[in-house]
Amino acid sequence: MISRRRQPLHLAMFILLAAALAWLALPLRGAHAASADIDVNDIITDPTSPVLGNAKGRVTIIEFTDYRCPNCRAMQPRMETLLRENRQVKLVMKEWPIFGEASVYAAKVALAANWQGKYGAVHAALFALPRTMDRDAVREAVGKAGVDLARLDKDLAGRDTEITAILARNDVAARMFQLQGTPGFVIGHDVYFGAMSLDDLRRRVKNAK
Repeated sequence: MISRRRQPLHLAMFILLAAALAWLALPLRGAHAASADIDVNDIITDPTSPVLGNAKGRVTIIEFTDYRCPNCRAMQPRMETLLRENRQVKLVMKEWPIFGEASVYAAKVALAANWQGKYGAVHAALFALPRTMDRDAVREAVGKAGVDLARLDKDLAGRDTEITAILARNDVAARMFQLQGTPGFVIGHDVYFGAMSLDDLRRRVKNAK
């Protein structure tokens, strides 16, 4: 997918759009987000979204990703390089599994691992798997990444409603940003979708400061 740049997205415009769509009960890839559950502030900066990099960084990147997406996999080492180079970047992850059931399971596992403080390790481990990953491969990878599988299973079951709601909100946000697929990025007031080079990523972060 070729990376294309959207026009700057201003906060006021986004809030108006969110308010206009919030009453819709959207079917979201197996999940349902009731209108009463949609909060504009949560969509913009959802406190349940995992954060990589500097949680207090001056520049925020919001990334919509899928572990089976080829372009997301290409972006993973570039984003890791950026975070190593630039200690002022806060990377907010939005799991947006659009490549089938295996993607949904991987996304749920990554979110559940966040309660163990293992999201970053799991995020990297899942991207290291082949795109043909299945549940067994996912579980093996996250176990090697240091996740307590018994606790993971407990969180997947006991927090399923919460995890499903997170994925639903991410889907709503992706639709509102008019993303055409993964990966998608919000950097400053601009929205981008598709893979970009490391140099492009650096430049867009610099322009967002």
